[in-house]
Amino acid sequence: MEQAEPKILVVDDNAANRAVYSDWLKSVGGVDVIEARGGQEALEMVNRHEFAMIVLDINMPDMDGFETASILRQGQRPEQAPIVFISGEFNRHQRVRGYRMGAVDCLVTEPMNPEILAQKARVFLRLYRKRQELQAALEETRRQNQELHSQLGSYVEEQEKLRREVTHDLLTGIPNRALFNDRLEGAVNRASRTRQNFALAYLDLDRFKQVNDLHGHGTGDELIRTMAQRLQRAIRATDTVARLGGDEFGLLFEGLDSSAAAEYLAAKLHRLMLAPMKLSSEHEGRAIEVSVGASIGIAMYPDHATNHDELRQLADLAMYAVKRSGGGTRVYDRSLERPSEPTRLGLSIS
Repeated sequence: MEQAEPKILVVDDNAANRAVYSDWLKSVGGVDVIEARGGQEALEMVNRHEFAMIVLDINMPDMDGFETASILRQGQRPEQAPIVFISGEFNRHQRVRGYRMGAVDCLVTEPMNPEILAQKARVFLRLYRKRQELQAALEETRRQNQELHSQLGSYVEEQEKLRREVTHDLLTGIPNRALFNDRLEGAVNRASRTRQNFALAYLDLDRFKQVNDLHGHGTGDELIRTMAQRLQRAIRATDTVARLGGDEFGLLFEGLDSSAAAEYLAAKLHRLMLAPMKLSSEHEGRAIEVSVGASIGIAMYPDHATNHDELRQLADLAMYAVKRSGGGTRVYDRSLERPSEPTRLGLSIS
């Protein structure tokens, strides 16, 4: 966008003088000269315009140049327009007073060489234009920084969204199998260093297939989400619950002293799973109340196994044993046959 011409303010109560000074300044080219008839009008102009230079007569009836300059310099900004005082004569005291008020020069008008005023205008116009260029460059830099900041924020949000999609279950929003396995490996490593116990539990919902088949997949999804929310609210802050797939969940109980403590937590969760819930039947188009329950198998570190693969197999074995018996909870024990090869690694058959 093309910038407007810089402005110079000429302040003098004598119209003939204003006209002469304006003509001299306009000869510089590329400048808009604005005239003011006195100090009060000059103050009004400064409030409305930005000036590259102010030519200010000292002797004016309403408000002399020194008083006008004093008011102009109150709350002075770094970009305040330079002031050139003009007068028929200047004594030493007036010059000192003018410079103390921030004037850049004091010019005697009788006689005045037009080129002197024009040359000063050229200097201040160059400075003004350079300042404008620097200001524009600064504004552009700020704009680019804001744009980069916005782009960085969007990138971070997108990365966080992608990371969450990779590590969390899309249906329930809780950790998925990949993140759960990573946390299980971390739990094994921490427990190995600190010599603490922890429990791995597999939880498979009972009667989920019947609800899903009878009332529709939408109802089944709603049931899964409800159970995930129940589990999240019930576990401790140090524990982890994840959806491993279908109607199966995995749980990590870290810092447990014994299998009895793990079984106590599992029994609490089992009672929670048995509580009735209200769902919307996709097939029937009405609200229904169902109760499904769960089968929970538990394996302890290091009592039953000291590596994550074997812990998964043993928790899975315990879960299937209790599922065959009608549901409930069970901690692995040696009466359960250890498979020579992993049979499911956590995949449930409802």
